[in-house]
Amino acid sequence: MLLLLLLMEKVISMPNTYKIKRVMAYENGKEGTIKDIKHQSENEKYIEVLIPFSDPIAESPELQDASVRAMNHPHTTDDIFVLLNEIKNEVSTRIILSIYLNTAFAYGYDEFCKRAKESGVYALKIKDMPFKERQEIEPFAQMYNLNVVHTLASNRPELIREVLSVSEDLVYISPAMQKKCTENELKELFDDVGDCQGIDVLIEK
Repeated sequence: MLLLLLLMEKVISMPNTYKIKRVMAYENGKEGTIKDIKHQSENEKYIEVLIPFSDPIAESPELQDASVRAMNHPHTTDDIFVLLNEIKNEVSTRIILSIYLNTAFAYGYDEFCKRAKESGVYALKIKDMPFKERQEIEPFAQMYNLNVVHTLASNRPELIREVLSVSEDLVYISPAMQKKCTENELKELFDDVGDCQGIDVLIEK
């Protein structure tokens, strides 16, 4: 099992850690987004591409501003899929498409997951989807072999095991959980859970 915990900078003392970079789609228009993805993905294993949202309450102030700038460049969800499809053979980095659930709901879960997979997306990160409500979209993602990134928001080992048990290879540690735990405490938690060999660990900081 591959465990993905999103991070912004290298964590030296934890094994298999990676820096993940983010690109807000259409923040700099179509051509600017293509350039940003290609540049940010160089020598990276993962890159997060965010679909702008009109009310991005789950974002940092910086990403909220980026979403506003992106909304000033007229585009649709289809335009983003077309953009990703155009570069999928030029970018080997795994793309995590970060969305709000309503984006997929409005598009239609089945068609959204299908288009995402066809466009070269590796996984979906749904920022406002509670873990207990994952069945709303997860069956559609599984139909197209599209991973769904689940969030670890508790430091209770039994809850970590529950999330890992349904995660194909990607998990995200929430900023709130990071505030509860030091880096060493996080490492001890995963040691306690066990069966984490070969895990890629990333933590948003």
